[in-house]
Amino acid sequence: MFRPLDTRVVLLGIIALAIATFDAPRASDPGTHAKAVAGGKVAVETGWVAAQTCWTFDSATEGAPAGLVEPDATLPVTMRVKRSGDLCGQALTPVKARFEVADRPGTHAVMIYVVAGEKLMATQRTAIRR
Repeated sequence: MFRPLDTRVVLLGIIALAIATFDAPRASDPGTHAKAVAGGKVAVETGWVAAQTCWTFDSATEGAPAGLVEPDATLPVTMRVKRSGDLCGQALTPVKARFEVADRPGTHAVMIYVVAGEKLMATQRTAIRR
């Protein structure tokens, strides 16, 4: 015989689903995570998929690349990548990086600009977990 669900069971299921949804990485940036940490910093773990095997992480600096306007309520970061040799194989290669940037009041996300030389290669935006 069918019994109606207790409202407590339904509410617990909704709460569990909400927690799982908010904690999961976004489909648009599955490899990027930003979390506020002690000392007024945001720890960022990110990745960029290069089309060739010879790309590596070079550096990360706070701020958008020259000529781009920084978005509101966002921490802009310029992530520089470089070629690590003359011979490059054609294969999708993850370029991973970890770094910390200074947090600012009122920010909700980190905007990462992937730059090679002076060329903008990609952008990624991810929410800051607080």
